[in-house]
Amino acid sequence: MAKGNLTRHFGAELVELLGARFQSLTPAFNLARFREVIPELDGETLMRRVRHIAEALDRCLPDDPADVWELMRRMLPSELTENQQIFNEGYWMLPLAAWWELFGCPVPHDRHARESSVVAGRVEMSDSSAGDTAADLELALHALAELTRRGTSEFAIRRYVNLYPKLLLRQVTVWACHPSFHVRRLASEGTRPYLPWGGKLRVGHEEQEAFLRAVTPLARDVSPYVRRSVGNHVRDWRRIDPAVADRWLDAVKPPEDVRRLAQARGSSAERPRGRD
Repeated sequence: MAKGNLTRHFGAELVELLGARFQSLTPAFNLARFREVIPELDGETLMRRVRHIAEALDRCLPDDPADVWELMRRMLPSELTENQQIFNEGYWMLPLAAWWELFGCPVPHDRHARESSVVAGRVEMSDSSAGDTAADLELALHALAELTRRGTSEFAIRRYVNLYPKLLLRQVTVWACHPSFHVRRLASEGTRPYLPWGGKLRVGHEEQEAFLRAVTPLARDVSPYVRRSVGNHVRDWRRIDPAVADRWLDAVKPPEDVRRLAQARGSSAERPRGRD
C-alpha cells in the first residue's frame, strides 16, 4: 500500500515488485535486464517515473500485446471497493496502464518507436488496416477497463481518445452503463478536457461536447466517486467555454454535490488523490 508522497513509491521497490511478479509468471521475463534498463528515477516526476518503468517493461515483455495482456491478467488482484484508494492499493498498476498507452495503442508505425508526445494525427477506422486495428483496439480497451477496476487507466486512455475520438465516444457511451463504478468513472475522468497529470485532450470543441453529453447520465450515478468525476468534468469546461458549463447546469439540474463542483471557480488542476 502506498502511503505518504506517492512519487517516492515509484522507485527501486516497485521495480523489484513488478519484476518479481512478471518473472513468477514466465521464465522468459529477464529480471536482471529489467533492472538494468531502468534509468535513474530519483529527481524525476511521478509521471516520468511511470513512463520509464513502462518503457523498461516493454523491453522485457513479449512482442504480441495479447501475450502481454495474458501475463497482466494473471497478476490482477480483486476489484477495489469503494473504501479502497486507487493511489494506495492500486498504485503499482500505473506502469501497466502506461504500457498500454505507449505500446499497446495501435498506431500506423512500429509500436516500439518511442514517441515523445501524443501523435498529432487521427487514425480512423476506415484505414486500410482497419481489421487489425479494430482487434487491437478491442483488446487494449478491454485491458484498460480491467486495469481501472484495480487501479486507474484515466491517464492511459487519453491517447486513445486523441487518436480515435469517434470510436472512443462509442466506447465511453458503453462504459457509462458498465456495472463497475470504476469503469463508469473512467468514462468521465478519462475524457475530462483537462486532467491533472494527464494534460489537455487534443480533440475538437464539438467532439469534447459529445463526450460531455455521453457522461451526463453519470451525474446521478449511485457512486459519489463517479459523480465527483462528472462535477470536475463540467468544471473543466470553465477553462474552455464557461457558457457550456452554465447551459449544462441549467439543463441537467444535477445533484448538489455535482453542482457544487461544476460551479467551482479557478483551476481544476487538482492533484489526483484517493477516494473521498
